[in-house]
Amino acid sequence: MSARLLGGALALTVCMAMIPLGATSANAADGSGDPPRDLIVQTYGSTPPEWAPQGTVIAASGFDPAFDSFPFTNYGPVFGEQNALLGYPAGQRPLGLTAAEVQKLFGPDACTTIQNGTCILNPAVSMWMASINAGMAGGHCFGIAAVVAGLFNGVVSRAALTPSSVNATVALSPAMQRTIAQWFATQQFVLADDDLMAADFLPPDQLVNQLVRFLPSGQLPYVLALFWIEGGRQAGHGITPYAVYSRGPDLVDIAVYDNNYPLQARAIHVDLAANTWEYEVFATPGEPATIASGDADSLNLGLIPLSQLTGRHECAFCALAPEGRSLLMVSGAADADVAGKAFDVRVRTADGQPMRGVRELPQLSPDSTSRSFSVPTSADYRVEIEALQPGTTEIAVASYAPGDALTATFTARKGGVADVSFRQLVDRVQISTNPKAEAGMVSMNRDRRTIDYSLMMFSGSKAWAKADTPTPDLVVRETKGAVVVDVTGNGVTEGALLISRISPATGVTDAISSFDRPLRLRPGDSIVIDTATWRSREAPSAVVTTAKGTTTRLKLMTASPNQRRLVAEQPFGALGCGSPFGCGR
Repeated sequence: MSARLLGGALALTVCMAMIPLGATSANAADGSGDPPRDLIVQTYGSTPPEWAPQGTVIAASGFDPAFDSFPFTNYGPVFGEQNALLGYPAGQRPLGLTAAEVQKLFGPDACTTIQNGTCILNPAVSMWMASINAGMAGGHCFGIAAVVAGLFNGVVSRAALTPSSVNATVALSPAMQRTIAQWFATQQFVLADDDLMAADFLPPDQLVNQLVRFLPSGQLPYVLALFWIEGGRQAGHGITPYAVYSRGPDLVDIAVYDNNYPLQARAIHVDLAANTWEYEVFATPGEPATIASGDADSLNLGLIPLSQLTGRHECAFCALAPEGRSLLMVSGAADADVAGKAFDVRVRTADGQPMRGVRELPQLSPDSTSRSFSVPTSADYRVEIEALQPGTTEIAVASYAPGDALTATFTARKGGVADVSFRQLVDRVQISTNPKAEAGMVSMNRDRRTIDYSLMMFSGSKAWAKADTPTPDLVVRETKGAVVVDVTGNGVTEGALLISRISPATGVTDAISSFDRPLRLRPGDSIVIDTATWRSREAPSAVVTTAKGTTTRLKLMTASPNQRRLVAEQPFGALGCGSPFGCGR
């Protein structure tokens, strides 16, 4: 399974969300009547003639962007001013994945239990969902491109989303937002093996041939993915191809609906003789446009078959998934938008030797902020990550195996190194850092098919920001009847924790320690949470044991679902546009 996202723990690549243009007028977003076309064109600008499809049509699906595309534009963490003209508050956060959409993706295997028709996600899947939702801050382009094609093809139920028969009058309703989020997530299931990468990312002439062959079927068979270098870093976008035009000998236009340009027809220019392509992508108003380009060697233009995105998908980290391999994902963001790699990654055995059987997975966009690996589950392993950029780099690491999600985040300056050990055979995750790096969070999420547990331990040191002082290491492990957090290494940390109990009989019980009065922990200290006697709707018993042997009862409080959501998404959302998914233009 490849885990890179167009649109931004963990993920994948960048999706261009259109920059706010300052529109202030608003109309009713009820999905009825014609959209305010003049205002849309005035706000977004019309397509320059040189970037509109031209020539003789040689293949067409019947899609007309004036009627079949959406009136709203691509959006990121909030709808933004660009959607304000349709009545969507600029600062409003869109809806993301919920358990209902995840159940549609994976089926009942994703659920610890189903209560009154509601799926209670198992902990590993819940962590995955939180990372996907955070990753959509980079843009929703892939989801929008897929949904518009699904509606045109009839594989997405129109009746369930809108009363409108024309996409150009569809409202960005809660149901539409959740559906876009669901289809956004399907890019994780594309390129399930290495062979598909070669088949889908094609030289321009072969890509044109594919479109000429399949578009006349009257369907939109593909999402088109494109990548380019901008400011020394890789950026990406997902759009919808719907026709091919001949502009003359060896010159072709691929007509596309670009969700950054509502209701407009735009074109990717292809020179078949030179086997090159170029496309004008959105740039900041008042600045020169960015021209994305590629050739037969770059393979940065690809077709993602909609057929790969539909239906139910294999959940490689659900409890019932076959053992064999885990998915390691490493993502991060640097302070400055600088060229080059943000960090280096080395996967080793538990004793520090090169690990056999590790395969780096192909990416839709092999940028510097996201790398994924397939790792055998038959052995413990550790990941060494080194920050390479000046300034501060925030990095998230996650290992997804059947029934398990072990995660860690840390902050580092150039030269900062973290060792994250995933002890798959003894149920343990450990993060160790040098003085130029500091652990931020460690979590263990376990699915037993009986009573599941999820623990997230947050850490912070005020001294680290001032000088290269030693910082402690964090270990989360599971023993019979308890989940334990150990503090080792050097230095002092202040922390807080969230622990969840997921029962088929009683649902979810969340407990948190106080974030107002953080725990102060030193090397040798341990927190032991008694999960064996933990009853639903109560906080578990917890004890802090110091290195000197003294014990203190730790007060934990039950948390509301909203508190739990805010805390659970913190490790991903805190990275902002450099979330585990990456972000960019």
